[in-house]
Amino acid sequence: MQGVVAGRIDRLPPGQELTLKVASVIGRLFAFRLLREVHPVHGDRGVLRGYLDDLQRHDFTMLDIPEPDLAYLFKHVVTQEVAYSLLLYAQRRQLHRTVAEWYEQTQADDLVSLYPLLAYHWGRAEVPTKTLTYLELAGEQALRAGAYQEAVDFLTEALSLAGTIQPAPGALRQARWHRQLGDAYMGLGRLQESRQHADQAVALLGSPVPTTPLRLLGDLTRQVLQQSFHRISPARLVPGAPAARSAALEATRAFERLAFLNYYANAKGPGISAVLHAVNLADRAGPSPELARAYAAMSVAAGVVQLHALARNYAQRALQIARAEHDLPALAFVLVATSTYHSTVGNWTTAREGLLEGLGIAERLGDQRRWGELAAGLAVAMYFQGEFDRLVGWEAEMHRMASHADDPQRQAHVILGKIWYLMPQGRTDIAIKELQEATRLLAGRGSRTDEIIIYGVLALE
Repeated sequence: MQGVVAGRIDRLPPGQELTLKVASVIGRLFAFRLLREVHPVHGDRGVLRGYLDDLQRHDFTMLDIPEPDLAYLFKHVVTQEVAYSLLLYAQRRQLHRTVAEWYEQTQADDLVSLYPLLAYHWGRAEVPTKTLTYLELAGEQALRAGAYQEAVDFLTEALSLAGTIQPAPGALRQARWHRQLGDAYMGLGRLQESRQHADQAVALLGSPVPTTPLRLLGDLTRQVLQQSFHRISPARLVPGAPAARSAALEATRAFERLAFLNYYANAKGPGISAVLHAVNLADRAGPSPELARAYAAMSVAAGVVQLHALARNYAQRALQIARAEHDLPALAFVLVATSTYHSTVGNWTTAREGLLEGLGIAERLGDQRRWGELAAGLAVAMYFQGEFDRLVGWEAEMHRMASHADDPQRQAHVILGKIWYLMPQGRTDIAIKELQEATRLLAGRGSRTDEIIIYGVLALE
């Protein structure tokens, strides 16, 4: 089929043939304005409409958008691919560069939606610094939008490209990509991959995760002493230069991700170590959304070691800072963490208020992963408050929200939501089958805390 298409293209007049090839660089859908501006033969720009009319008659292209935003579409993707393959390598590279420059010049005020496209064109133009910049921006954009697989694709490509260029991007920049990959894999429920990238992020920033019990003990001791000093002499905490503050905040985010992963893995020592690192780093950077999140994580860590007055103090501070910073994603995280603490000590009313507020924020943000975490917490609160009838409808809503997500942890949380009302109804046979499915979903996924809960409930059955 490709040979037939290539033969048909070869029989076109030179002007039409070149026009078709140039259009193939732009994409299957191409705007007339862009085609005219990047066409390499200036003398043909005035007759392009005629060329395109002829290409339509020969069934190569078709009109997609009429005037004034005139645009055409390759009738078959094979036609575009074959036309592109007939271009000389040097021609392709130059045309991609010209297209990328056109977008940057004409859409300078609204490049956000074009980050992936610009990464593609600069990549084909073989300009690695530009490609890296737009891959980075596209990855960040996808992560904020909850498009986790797209974020993984962009950021993985950025790291791969970074390994081929000199000078290599700095450690802070690469650490940021690894941390963002950790966040993206977390959003996909792939906790092991998330941990690998979070580990790499903190190692690049000069704070590798302790690998032996003795090193962990030494690390915990240093971090506890440092945090104690911060609490005793808060006036001495003066934010450093912008570059140092930026590095501290990036490290805070990486350690926050490690703290959450250790919580799911039921790794108390490493988890507390990660939380202490996050808090100490964020303290030095001054008030920020990261500080709010770190204090929220610290409230959970303090609760784990039964320091409840301290846990309540950190939870209160976390909420105060998150609200003062007017950062909704940070506030949603804080509400997850502080509600988790309140749930562990049976403060169900306080926990429920935080969970409901967090759910409203997650809905506004469109953050499906955070919504799922909050929803799972609310299901537990409903169970312990005896709201078994309401749990039926809530589990159905959890199932609806998670049904399109390829996230085994969220799916397991939905099953637990169902268990909380099946048990009081005495429907143990169904409950056991559901719990066995949950263990299958979580096997080897790095969510030991969820597995412990599930096996504990199975033992009750």
